[in-house]
Amino acid sequence: MAFGYKILGRKSGNGSTQVAYTVPTGKSAIVSSLVLNCNEENRQYKIFVVPAGETQGAQHQLVAATGVNTGVTHTHQFGITLAAGDSIHFYGTSGEGLLNLFVFGTEADA
Repeated sequence: MAFGYKILGRKSGNGSTQVAYTVPTGKSAIVSSLVLNCNEENRQYKIFVVPAGETQGAQHQLVAATGVNTGVTHTHQFGITLAAGDSIHFYGTSGEGLLNLFVFGTEADA
């Protein structure tokens, strides 16, 4: 089975929690890395891994409130395995400029 690595999802922090990526029905996924960058104004972020059918809560927090300075990129390399319906949620404080989360990995038929 060949794996095609790709950008699975992308979101910008806006002061609310957003779903950055959800594994499609009939698929599984391996999230290889989460990359954040901030182009203006220091910001904070949180990342959650939420299993299918569950509501996001503190028990799903993968990365606690972490600060990122202007012009800095943070890379988190995990190798997270996800089943259909599981999701990556992202919270980034609002402010000037962009605070972006990119989800990289691969999907395979379940």
